[in-house]
Amino acid sequence: MKRAEPALSLFDHYVALDARLIECGFPATSPFWLETLSRMLGSSRRARRLCARVGRRGGKSSTLCRVAVVLALAGEWRIPPGDVGVVAFVSTNKSEASARIRTIAAILAALGMAYKTVDGGIDLVDSPIVFRVFACTVAAVSGFTSICIICDEVAKWKNADSNVNPAPEVLAAIRPSMATQPNALEFLISSPMSVLDAHAEAFDEGENDQQIIAHAASWHANPTLTEEACRAL
Repeated sequence: MKRAEPALSLFDHYVALDARLIECGFPATSPFWLETLSRMLGSSRRARRLCARVGRRGGKSSTLCRVAVVLALAGEWRIPPGDVGVVAFVSTNKSEASARIRTIAAILAALGMAYKTVDGGIDLVDSPIVFRVFACTVAAVSGFTSICIICDEVAKWKNADSNVNPAPEVLAAIRPSMATQPNALEFLISSPMSVLDAHAEAFDEGENDQQIIAHAASWHANPTLTEEACRAL
């Protein structure tokens, strides 16, 4: 009897995607991010959340855009008829988050995947999966089904009225959107701003059944940078 081939993990799909993008002229994912994602997306993964504190220009957004595409194309989702699974990018404002949509479009185009752009995001043509950007407000992040939540620069979120970081309230509002998707994943990604914000507190919880953590200086996460140049800036 022929032995069945083991199922590919999400990390295997990520590595294959990365190789394809390198052929198309995209930069390679750094060793730091590959090691981190192997723990998050590998066959032995258990946690649903990655909390990463990574220096500026450390490849956070570009890497998570690739993760988003992998989850959309290779994840196991049960989307009821008439509904869509949302890959949600939450940022300080929609304008900043929209840069992620441009990267997603470039990746899909390189893969030859059919998609259409809509106000605030991208829809896959052959799958009930969409990519959407949201401002970091409670009202903005309610009322949809999430398969992946990517919270970008969480430590820098600001409430437009009070100038207070709304992350605790926003995260409490958006996490229930994953309730019907047991394979949904959450990414809390930010460069450090303080030791008192919600991102710092999540990181300080350490690794547990719910999350893994990772941290790196800019030049460690992105080896095209040097420590000397970064410190000079």
